[in-house]
Amino acid sequence: MGMLVVAPSASANTPNLSNGCKASTTPGAEMGHYPAWPGSQSYMRVACIFNHSTGGTGDSVSNTFTIHDFSNVVYHNGAARTMTANAPSLAGTSTISVADCTSAGAWINRTISGPGVAARTTVMSISGGCAPSGTLNLNKGLAAPGVAINDTFLVENSSVRSTGNATVQTVSPMVCSLSPGNLNFQASDLGLSIDGTDLSPGTVISSVAGAPNCVDTNPPPNAAGVNRVINVGTTLDGSLSATAAVTTTRTFNDATSTANTITSTAARFFVTDIGLKVAGAGITQPCYIASRTNTVATLSSNCATPTATAFAVTIGDPSRTAPTATDTVLNQGVQLPLSPTLVAGSQPCTADNSSGFGIEGTWLNPGSFIGGAFATQPPGTKAIGEILFTTSVITYGAYVLEIPGGLGIDPLITAYHFNIVFPSVPTGLALCPSTATSPGLGLSIGLNGTAVSQAAIPSGIGRPSTAQLRSTRASTTGSTTTDFITDDVNGSGTKWTGTEFKRDCLIPAGTPDINFVCGDG
Repeated sequence: MGMLVVAPSASANTPNLSNGCKASTTPGAEMGHYPAWPGSQSYMRVACIFNHSTGGTGDSVSNTFTIHDFSNVVYHNGAARTMTANAPSLAGTSTISVADCTSAGAWINRTISGPGVAARTTVMSISGGCAPSGTLNLNKGLAAPGVAINDTFLVENSSVRSTGNATVQTVSPMVCSLSPGNLNFQASDLGLSIDGTDLSPGTVISSVAGAPNCVDTNPPPNAAGVNRVINVGTTLDGSLSATAAVTTTRTFNDATSTANTITSTAARFFVTDIGLKVAGAGITQPCYIASRTNTVATLSSNCATPTATAFAVTIGDPSRTAPTATDTVLNQGVQLPLSPTLVAGSQPCTADNSSGFGIEGTWLNPGSFIGGAFATQPPGTKAIGEILFTTSVITYGAYVLEIPGGLGIDPLITAYHFNIVFPSVPTGLALCPSTATSPGLGLSIGLNGTAVSQAAIPSGIGRPSTAQLRSTRASTTGSTTTDFITDDVNGSGTKWTGTEFKRDCLIPAGTPDINFVCGDG
């Protein structure tokens, strides 16, 4: 953490009493994301100022706050399962024998990545019974040098997939994908989105009948071509039904268990959880989800220790396109009157000086969260990531929480969305005591749309359209959504209310255009 003493108060008698996150409060303040168009990987910025004086409305600085993100935003989506080869496979062959595929025998058209696996390879089916071993049948041959015993692979929990050799034409059959790398079209693909160079935004599969490995689309392609990159399916999420949603690797902390079940209200178990790993205190490996309801996961064996006391459970492994622990994903800047009791050498509090700090937050995937007094996941929640801040004095964290729609969990946004929760920022330890002349606190948070490791993933590796941290949903109809920043919305404390702490964001309908309409204003 770097420190810079920037300025004393303009006048000891005129402290800044402002509160808000818009330019109408103070120049440069804002709540927004860029660019504001559908389907983009968007950077978010929230910049606010808070009164720390005893004057005006009184001290409004909080150690606990939540950013309720726009409901047309999705954070990294998807989960995976690690499988290990138990026999070698030669280059050119299209099968991998794995040691344990328990509960995953029904997986069809799942993207796979790992040693010897070429881009845009999918597992078309799994044979051999998976009790526990089985064989992954691939849609293309392995690359040299093939697969060795104990090589590990990530298989995604979704049938969203792509090919680079599609033939497209404006008449039936409209989109065909032949070997090697065929898309293995199934009846279950009917109604899924399909996109590529010759297809208009919003195109869906209208028929899977006709020539083998071909589909028709609505609307028809607008041009013909060969060797086209085609994606089938979109980044789906928990706002959809249990049969359609693609769940994300997550940690929830309201689990109870019997020997072969996990019960949780927060987890929201969906069909794409079947076959994923289950990990947590008292859970022995191997342990997978064999079946589910929305609140109960039935396990592949008696692998859990029965308990009625809530504990934390992680579902799935991070997918190939998930951020890694080396990724810096959020930058936080603070300007505040710093107490010399925290950092020796600081100006005395009576001087009313403000010091500027900058700190970077790194990503932690579920299963590797760091807890503690300043990094505790809120109770009864599911988190898809932790953002960790490490300073020379203290470590603290923020959590990316997935909030289901329609359940009243967040009274400010009823639709499916994500919250960034800062459960205990050590601001109170750093601040000088509030007095009549105390300068205010300035806070700036910037969250990247794409992490460094995600940007480096080669084309065609991992599930399509998921190599992002934060993005706006693809849409041709546009949207108007609102984000908020609140002080301890789920507990006691002063609530930050009013228009200065929320932002409406309009994304126009139609073809995306360059615009920055969602900013300070």
